[in-house]
Amino acid sequence: MTQSENKPASESSLSQLTRWAQLGWVRCLALILVGTGVHLPALTGQLLWDDISLVNDNRLIRSPVLILEAFRHYLFPDAYDGHYRPIQTVSYIFDYFFWNKDPSGYHLSNILYHVLSGVLLYYLLRRILAALVEHWQDKILVRGRIDAATAAFFLALVWIVHPVHSAAVDYISGRADSLAFLFAAAAWLLYFRARDLSAPWTRRGLYALAIVSALFSLCSRESGLLWLLLFLLYMFAFDRKPVLRTKLLILGTCVALVSVYAGLRQLPMHHAEDQVSAGWTPAMRGILMLRALGDYGRLIIFPSQLHVERSVLESATAQGHANWRIALAAESLTFTGVVTSPGRVVERGWPANALVRRQLVLPDLFAHLESFRSQCHGR
Repeated sequence: MTQSENKPASESSLSQLTRWAQLGWVRCLALILVGTGVHLPALTGQLLWDDISLVNDNRLIRSPVLILEAFRHYLFPDAYDGHYRPIQTVSYIFDYFFWNKDPSGYHLSNILYHVLSGVLLYYLLRRILAALVEHWQDKILVRGRIDAATAAFFLALVWIVHPVHSAAVDYISGRADSLAFLFAAAAWLLYFRARDLSAPWTRRGLYALAIVSALFSLCSRESGLLWLLLFLLYMFAFDRKPVLRTKLLILGTCVALVSVYAGLRQLPMHHAEDQVSAGWTPAMRGILMLRALGDYGRLIIFPSQLHVERSVLESATAQGHANWRIALAAESLTFTGVVTSPGRVVERGWPANALVRRQLVLPDLFAHLESFRSQCHGR
């Protein structure tokens, strides 16, 4: 057989392989295999720090009968904590039912939630990117044909293996991030699916499921509010299909949904005000916010030095009224990951990876920092 005869055969195999790689289920399988393989070592992890309180010592997770009771308590029932995350507690109830207190089962659930979130992200990006390309097809910034599905796949692949998600997957207590996005993406996709259908009862059913899924996202973590805002931004800025009346109806539904969520947050018994953070000034809170955002901004761009050992206690520059502007300017540079403020307090007794343990977003940032500060003084 000559070389010219081998060439068409090799080109045929390559084209067939390319067609296979473009299939949606093949890409989903690749995301599942890669995501599971990357995070598989977490199965050998033990209960650490907050994991002990949420799994080993948590009485609310020991029976499915307590599912509704979880909505009447904060995440940490026996300690000061402003985190209202009943869906996270419910997920522990199912884990306890199947695995009792075996950490491997809880870690397996974490991996499952993260991998499923990556798959839903792929389908969501495929839909959104296609709409954005259509929106900007007459702009000079978009040249030539853009394969939205391929772009969505590689973005989801990077997202699913990025080290910044290690806290959300490797720590049992960090699964709130995965749960919030999982339900938010599911709600978004359910809305898209319902909008494409013509059968009225099926559409209404899917719309109802989308609303419930969005509420579960809010009840998983406070960052669900961010995904709701992004949905509204896309709806009003880029989505051309719904008319203005429909968009206003969707906005009203989202407002009602947030109102229901705010009502659920009133169910737990209110704890006494945290005396540690009661005297914090707005300047101190702003500096702490920029400090945490700076760390995570750097980690997203360049994920190194994941062994941070310091507390979130303010330095003297954050406490004096005359010097807070200087500290705020220094911390604002940290937001871009450029420099590190020299005024941070290093505490040898603070556990390694204190801030990198969790994936932070702005809506939950202050509550998270206050919780860390409270724990730091309590130990």
